[in-house]
Amino acid sequence: MKYDKEKVERFASEIYSSVNELKDLSRMDESDFVSDGYKLNSAKYLLIVGIEAAIDLCNHLISMNKFRHPEVMQILLK
Repeated sequence: MKYDKEKVERFASEIYSSVNELKDLSRMDESDFVSDGYKLNSAKYLLIVGIEAAIDLCNHLISMNKFRHPEVMQILLK
């Protein structure tokens, strides 16, 4: 499988970093977490960053290896 090692490492680092920070937030008491808008917004942001990095990683592997687009993408591209 072809891939750019630096890109894969960057995407993986973003994913791991987001997951680790989310784990830290998950250790908070639920009522404290929900009542703290900054913590709640941080969790949302970290989730978005992790998901975007995972999508970017998948797109990188798809394009480097000339895989077909997932069916959902094929429908959207029509």
